[in-house]
Amino acid sequence: MSEEPARKLLADEEFIGKIVEKVYDKLRNDELLRRADEILKTIRESVGRIERIEEENKRIWQEIQSTKEEIKRINERIERIEEENTRIWKEIQRMNVSFSSFTSRAGHYIERTIMELYKEALSLHGIDPSAVKHATIVDEKGVVSKGRKYEVDFYETDDAIYVFEVKNFADEGAVEQLEIREKVFRSLYQKPVRLFLIANSIERQVKETAESVGITVIAGLVVED
Repeated sequence: MSEEPARKLLADEEFIGKIVEKVYDKLRNDELLRRADEILKTIRESVGRIERIEEENKRIWQEIQSTKEEIKRINERIERIEEENTRIWKEIQRMNVSFSSFTSRAGHYIERTIMELYKEALSLHGIDPSAVKHATIVDEKGVVSKGRKYEVDFYETDDAIYVFEVKNFADEGAVEQLEIREKVFRSLYQKPVRLFLIANSIERQVKETAESVGITVIAGLVVED
């Protein structure tokens, strides 16, 4: 095209408008493509994040399930342990009953043995050890504690009631026990109550204290303080 026709075309406003419109469309299409690419990129990133979140949720859920199973196993073990503890506790209770029964019988046997050892000394007081009986008395009148029960070894005659406390080693507690039983017996009977403390060994101070309150002491060995 010669220079002159070109000038004429440029001077033609319609022609120029068309050129400008085409350029604008091209630019607009490029902008749309750019924005479309950005949107697509954002969508891909979002999808990637969603996929990662789903994977994390899946992992967490698996851990939760695993934890639930572990808790279930722990609970089952706890139940087995509780069942075993219950069984052991019942066994211990049975053993305690058996042991208590044994120690009670053994205690009575030891008391009888000690009384037999001092049979001659008791006979000087007119007492036959074989006549002494073991029983339970109840504080019916509440002289100490109403309704309370006390195990006691005693010997009853027409004239008096003889109460015994038998110990391998006698301490102040033995004196207190005799005094308590004396009060209960006096509330139940109108007879005099005679107290005896029989022991293999006794502290001298305890012996003197017992004798000062009217308790007859029969002992194999008096231990000095």
